[in-house]
Amino acid sequence: MLRNVTHIELSLFLQTLDQFALDPIIGSHASTGNGIISAQWEVRQQRPKTPAQSDGQIRLIPYEGIQISSPTLKQHYGNFSSTKGYNFSSPKDIP
Repeated sequence: MLRNVTHIELSLFLQTLDQFALDPIIGSHASTGNGIISAQWEVRQQRPKTPAQSDGQIRLIPYEGIQISSPTLKQHYGNFSSTKGYNFSSPKDIP
């Protein structure tokens, strides 16, 4: 659960999920198929003193990335895409 996050924090969180989805393994014995993660989340937003409202879903697809069904979340995801000049590569990959 994310609480009181800024737009920047949400954008970076979505980028982090997407990067994790490219190699979504936790633990050992990955060669036998153990530890591979897939997930699906229902996204809800809640403002003070109002009921939570659905804002789409996020799916983590192993070795592919994330799928976002909400236009609002897609915009946040795009805020830190590599096409805007941000580089989230590991230091060994940066020329």
